[in-house]
Amino acid sequence: MAASCPLWSGPMAVSNKDSAIALDVLSSCWQEQQHSINTAGGGCATIFGGVNSAVTDTKSRTASKIGTAVKAYRYQAMRHSGWLVASFISLLLTMPVYGQRYDKPSSSNTMGPARGPVVDPAKVALGKRLFSDSRLSFDDWNSCASCHEPSHGFSEGRPVSVGVLGRRGKRHTPTLLGRASGESQFWDGRALTLEEQVLQPISDPNEMGTTVEAALQRLHQDPVYRNLTRESLAEALASYLRTIRSENSNYDLFLWGWTSAITDQELEGLRLFQNKARCYLCHSGTRFSDEQFHNTGIAWRDSALQDEGRAGITGKSYHKGAFKTPTLRDVGRRGPYMHDGSLATLEDVIEYYNRGGNQNPYLDENIVPLNLTDAEKRSLLAFLRTGLAGKINDGVIERPMQSRNRPVTSAAR
Repeated sequence: MAASCPLWSGPMAVSNKDSAIALDVLSSCWQEQQHSINTAGGGCATIFGGVNSAVTDTKSRTASKIGTAVKAYRYQAMRHSGWLVASFISLLLTMPVYGQRYDKPSSSNTMGPARGPVVDPAKVALGKRLFSDSRLSFDDWNSCASCHEPSHGFSEGRPVSVGVLGRRGKRHTPTLLGRASGESQFWDGRALTLEEQVLQPISDPNEMGTTVEAALQRLHQDPVYRNLTRESLAEALASYLRTIRSENSNYDLFLWGWTSAITDQELEGLRLFQNKARCYLCHSGTRFSDEQFHNTGIAWRDSALQDEGRAGITGKSYHKGAFKTPTLRDVGRRGPYMHDGSLATLEDVIEYYNRGGNQNPYLDENIVPLNLTDAEKRSLLAFLRTGLAGKINDGVIERPMQSRNRPVTSAAR
């Protein structure tokens, strides 16, 4: 980078030497990650481990100009030529990160509605209407939206779902955000496609408590649904689900080059997320989920597993107590948490993982005590609660950011 480069001038400029240090670290991290992948030697090295070192190194050189390591990192990675570095970071974040893997790697890692069949606007509109239609249930009381509440991030505020006649399920309602790119559906992955998934709650005795055929008979009384079949019902609901996503979070805007979109505390939380807090081992990529199944200890109580999890589907011992990693997008509005809704707040979740979870014979090897300080917990919480809070869209096929020249800042949302 030439000394006269105007892109690195001004009162908050970072020296060429410091910028070179950051770029050298990024390059070495890339080489290390490639080496890890090629040799299958454990978990992949991540970019933010290197950035952490760069931040520490840069702090001593630029403290008089910037004052904090976080600001030093921000101005290294994000000022004009830094957009290239930020893009590089974004690229690495989308690469699969291997911790303990139980199934095949994810083939996609996006939040938009691109994965799966081409989405038909007419089917989306029909699916959105059906999503809130209580005639799908036996008692004409519950609809899909009764548990997957749009205002609650398409999840619900109760620990476990309540279906027909007040019957309680055994698991918390999972969010529908980003399911277009899902490898499998439900906490235990028992459905491979959304078309398969959307029909199962209709016949579940603890959810809608009827049959698809009986639901169709009730729907056929409405002229709008006169030609609806089992297949077209599944296609319509699945098409609508493929449009449900969260986007334009502070994190997204930051990676797109909007440096003021993310706060210093959120940025420090992101660094912890990718390093000391070890969240990235499961919550990887742009959808913040590896779509795999992990035993985090939540199902282990009173010296026994309370829920077999994925093992109930596969019969494999290493799937005992393992559940699919949920996305963390808009996680701040989706409490309570975990597959059984047993942790009421994000603070509870952070404390749980900080102490190393519940020890059990099937615990994922990546669940270990984190020894986070109180300040680090607050930073991690800020990144999860506000850094990943975006705009939830549903029923809209076009992805707004593709047709927009200027991102919408958090203050304008």
